[in-house]
Amino acid sequence: MNKNAALTAGSIPAPANGYSVPDIDSYAATLRQVTEPIEGTYRGTIVAADALSGLPPVLRRALTHAIGATSAPVWRGKSFTQRTGTNLWLGRRHQKAFGGFTQDINNGVLILDYNIDDNPRAVRPIRGDLWELGAGTYVGRMRYETNANSRTLIYFTLER
Repeated sequence: MNKNAALTAGSIPAPANGYSVPDIDSYAATLRQVTEPIEGTYRGTIVAADALSGLPPVLRRALTHAIGATSAPVWRGKSFTQRTGTNLWLGRRHQKAFGGFTQDINNGVLILDYNIDDNPRAVRPIRGDLWELGAGTYVGRMRYETNANSRTLIYFTLER
């Protein structure tokens, strides 16, 4: 774990902290269970990427910060309505919705399932998991699942 900015109960991971995916895996296991689907629009921030996990902390911190800063204008976050939702992306004049999902709760984790007909085939193996940090704040994990494998790609936060 990154010794300079240890994750403690209720802390919100940030790109500048340079956490690895294993750092946040351990942290997510300590978070509050989600008890019902969420609604509304949430601003998203990428806080860890699997491709960077094996790098030295100082390099991982710099690259994670750069990814968070450059993705922020493109990926805006997520919008939730009842038991469905979508990702919000930069558009020319307005945000664009792409990458729809359904919401379900399994063992206190809010599952975002992208395996729906409206999504292109390449998007359908994506699954998101959300844990609650506090009112209106979540930590999420994006995984790519196939019959043979499941791989965490990124961790992100969602805030109202």
